[in-house]
Amino acid sequence: MAHGMALAKGARITGGVLCLLFFLWTAYWLAVDLGAFGVVGVWDSWIGRRPPGVNEVTNPVQLGFALVQLTAAGAAFAGRRSAGGLLAVATTVTFATALQALISVGNHTTTSAGSATPRPAPPPSTGSSSAGCRCSC
Repeated sequence: MAHGMALAKGARITGGVLCLLFFLWTAYWLAVDLGAFGVVGVWDSWIGRRPPGVNEVTNPVQLGFALVQLTAAGAAFAGRRSAGGLLAVATTVTFATALQALISVGNHTTTSAGSATPRPAPPPSTGSSSAGCRCSC
């Protein structure tokens, strides 16, 4: 008895291409970090041996995302029944992290989005280094 597919062939191929593009984007940033800091530097940052804030772009989560994205693309191109779920997971986590990054960057800008006038500077600190910070950084 033949099993039905959860996604039509066109939807699988389109989703596979999108996941492959997501993978290439993630792999590019992994390569940027590896090129800038080397394997040992990236590994030390990922496991906490190096202090944060040294301009790494990736973390171990991106490595996991790359694996999910590549697996989803492979399943879609191979016509596997699991392709639908993998495509949904890969797309959801990719967009969720991109949205989180956009929100984080938006909270750390010095000008408002609608005007070119800078926001007023926070009052001088009285001992706490994060007195003017509005986030949980």
